[in-house]
Amino acid sequence: LTTFSGVPSNLARSAGSCVQTPTGHAGIQRLPREALVYEARDGAGRVDLVVLPVEGLGLWGTLYGFVALEGDLRTIRGLTFYEHKETPGLGGEVDNPRWKALWPGRLAFGDDLSPAVAVVKGPAGSVDEAPYAVDGLSGATITSRGVTNLLRFWLGPDGFGPYLTRLRNEQSEPRTARTTGGSAGRQPSRGRRLAPAERPARTQGRAAAISGLGDGG
Repeated sequence: LTTFSGVPSNLARSAGSCVQTPTGHAGIQRLPREALVYEARDGAGRVDLVVLPVEGLGLWGTLYGFVALEGDLRTIRGLTFYEHKETPGLGGEVDNPRWKALWPGRLAFGDDLSPAVAVVKGPAGSVDEAPYAVDGLSGATITSRGVTNLLRFWLGPDGFGPYLTRLRNEQSEPRTARTTGGSAGRQPSRGRRLAPAERPARTQGRAAAISGLGDGG
C-alpha cells in the first residue's frame, strides 16, 4: 500500500514566484515556477505512480484537484477534485464516485505523447471503446470543458510536460535492482520539497519545475 502525506497546495495561490501564463489555457492567470508532485517508486527505484496537482476554471470558479498517472506515465489511475464552486447535481457531479470511476485506465496522452484525454458530450463508452474520452457531465457543458482544458494544460508543454518527459527518459535508462534487507515492493511515498542538487535514489516527493521556468529551487 502506498501512502501519501502533505497539505494540498493551490498552485496559483501558493506560488512565491510566479510568471504570467499563456492566454487561453484553462483560465489560469498566473503560473508558479514549481509545484509539489508525488512519486511512488518500486523496490528497483522505478516510478510506479505519479500524482500531479491540477487546477482550472469551471463555470463558477476554479477547480482544484489531483490527477494520478500509472508508471507508464500515460495511463490515468484517477482524478479527484478537493475544492470547487460548481453547481450541485450538475457540474458538482465531478465529486460523484460513479463519474470518478470512469477515469482509471483512460489514456492521458496520444501516441505522439501530446495530451489527448477529454470529457466529451454524452456517454463515451468503455475504456476499450474510447480510451481518450470520459462521459460528459449532464447539464454541465462548461464544467466538462473546463476539466478537459485544465488536464490538457497541466499535462502539456506549459505545465508538467517537461517534467514528465524527464521521467520518461529516466524510465528508459537501464537500472540495477536494489535490495534493502530483503524488503521489496512499492516504497511509501510522502510529499516534501527537495533542494535542486538533491537526487535521491527513491524520490518521495519533489518540487517539479513548471514548463522549464525553474530548476526546483
